[in-house]
Amino acid sequence: MSNYICISEDDIKKAEKVLLPDGCSFDEDEKVPIIQCMDKSIDVIACPGSGKTTALLAKLTLMLDSLPLDDGKGICVMTHTNVAVNEIKEKLGSKSDILFQYPNYFGTIHSFYSKFCATPYYKQIYESNIAVVDDDVYYRVLRSKFIPWSDLWKKIYYQVKDDIDKIDSRLGKSEKLRLQTDIKFDYLKGVRLTYDGNFFFSKSGKTIVKDKKKDLYKAYFKLLHDEMLAKGVLKYSDVYLLSQMYLTTFPEIRNYLSSRFKYVFIDETQDNSSLQNEIVNLAFNDDVVLQRFGDANQAIYDSSNVSDGDMQIKGEKLEITKSMRFNQPIADFISSMRTYGSDKLLIAVDGAKGFVPHLIIYNENTIGSVIDKYISIIDEYQLSDAKYPFKACGWVGFKEAPEHLTVNSYYPDFSSKKKVEKKHSNLNFIGILNETLKHRKSAGNVYKGIIEFCVKFLNSIDFEVEGSRVSSKSLKKTIENKFEEDLIKLRTTVTPWTRRILNNDVDVYSEIGQFLFGCISKVVEEESIDEADFLKHFKADGIELNFNESCENRISKDGVSISIDTVHGVKGETHTATLYLESLYHMKTDLNRIFTRMFGKKKGKFDAYERSSLRIGYVGMSRATDLLCIAVSEQTFSEFEEDIRGLEGSEHLKLIKLY
Repeated sequence: MSNYICISEDDIKKAEKVLLPDGCSFDEDEKVPIIQCMDKSIDVIACPGSGKTTALLAKLTLMLDSLPLDDGKGICVMTHTNVAVNEIKEKLGSKSDILFQYPNYFGTIHSFYSKFCATPYYKQIYESNIAVVDDDVYYRVLRSKFIPWSDLWKKIYYQVKDDIDKIDSRLGKSEKLRLQTDIKFDYLKGVRLTYDGNFFFSKSGKTIVKDKKKDLYKAYFKLLHDEMLAKGVLKYSDVYLLSQMYLTTFPEIRNYLSSRFKYVFIDETQDNSSLQNEIVNLAFNDDVVLQRFGDANQAIYDSSNVSDGDMQIKGEKLEITKSMRFNQPIADFISSMRTYGSDKLLIAVDGAKGFVPHLIIYNENTIGSVIDKYISIIDEYQLSDAKYPFKACGWVGFKEAPEHLTVNSYYPDFSSKKKVEKKHSNLNFIGILNETLKHRKSAGNVYKGIIEFCVKFLNSIDFEVEGSRVSSKSLKKTIENKFEEDLIKLRTTVTPWTRRILNNDVDVYSEIGQFLFGCISKVVEEESIDEADFLKHFKADGIELNFNESCENRISKDGVSISIDTVHGVKGETHTATLYLESLYHMKTDLNRIFTRMFGKKKGKFDAYERSSLRIGYVGMSRATDLLCIAVSEQTFSEFEEDIRGLEGSEHLKLIKLY
């Protein structure tokens, strides 16, 4: 392959003027070689706050003038979220429009495989369209088909016997049956239809049954394949399963995709599952320049991401070890927590000493004072007017057992997502808006929330469009064909509704509910809907919008406001100060495992819990620009006291005892 795009030093200067603040330039040792590399596949391993997405933006900016490419091929840019797509569009402006035109592709990795692989394969094999791709809808339908006393219901018993035996024997027969079904369904939700040339069933990466002749296989296949996949009811991850099947069954598709795209760029690849990584390699041959940007050390979402090899591709590995986020003391402290990459220490770009990490050591009597102490430290260092927020975060948010150390242990009022999910139905309109408005507060996302609510409601009453479950596409088509006036009214009214929503006008929800009741009543025609029951989904009682700065998990004191969250909830954020809260996970605390590795008490390969603890800690502790505080229990501190005091003596740490 020839005719690669060439990026000169003058081009680099042009990109710096477009993307960087005045007087700033790209690092010549690490970033410039990555930006200029256009002739081979590479895997960019970038530390937190390194500006890797800006490096990718620089490549795209400098490629725009070369599009369309001389050989007629395009470029493919895949991200994990539409937020990232919108961020790149905003940075590049109208010049980026060409990235969305044939033969180029610019969008999420899920949309790419849905468009090019899953959808055409499904039509070819099942001779129908996919009805819905939605985890909430999928599990609701799955639950309706998981019948008590069915073969599968009975066969799962021995997998969950210990939990079933804990059911209170004093309960009534019907309540016991309901609880049994709940326990078995929770187990079933983790079972995956898997493919390696043939279907088999797995859970947590381990095979459950592969032999087609076994009754257990037949029971799983009937439910998960015949009743779900073959009926077009898919969960999010099924798109990747179908893509894997397509690319394996029809390997010539790889030639088509490789002939269309000369360059493929993938951002945030640490969030890829193993299956996503596999289908990337199945989709493109060695002629394609495949460049991936991410950090395996921050892979905390998918359990299949735990192997060190997940980030590896055939291309060369390049690293960005210089962070523009945190100071050098924080960089020094978290360097040893990386589970993947080189032994290079992380470097703070500005070289500032800043504040050393603070260990707040507590016992069972003073754990409730940890956050107050964190606030007093922020106040002492006069950080209250800083640019970024102050947050406290931990790995495990909430456990029913009070003896488990969680975020809830430090802040008893903590409302985890699990608790909220139990409290509120998926059909609560405000709950849906919380998701659609989470990243961008716009009329477009309010409109999206309205459509999403209508789709979920119609599916909840088993309404069908042309014999299939309702999807956003089929609903919009129905409205456009039959109820054009209502559609026009919706589009003209959604903007003033959005203003009222963002101004916390709670009366707007009942108004939206009344309007949608009228529309949906027309759509379902003869089927009757109880108006009072419908409008319950629009009540603001007990749930509030939390996409803005007002947050339920918040403490304000002495002019300092602290948000409390899980590490998963703060991933990707930047804080002025972060308090990392030690928590218990599988018999040991995360800090116990981190310190064991940090101080060389154990060497060699990581087990799964060690790797997860290190990665969670690395993500949580790398959010802060100025101040990192770490809440450490007296028990953990006493076990590693000599090593910890050794760091204190060399001015790498400051210790604060609350007892």
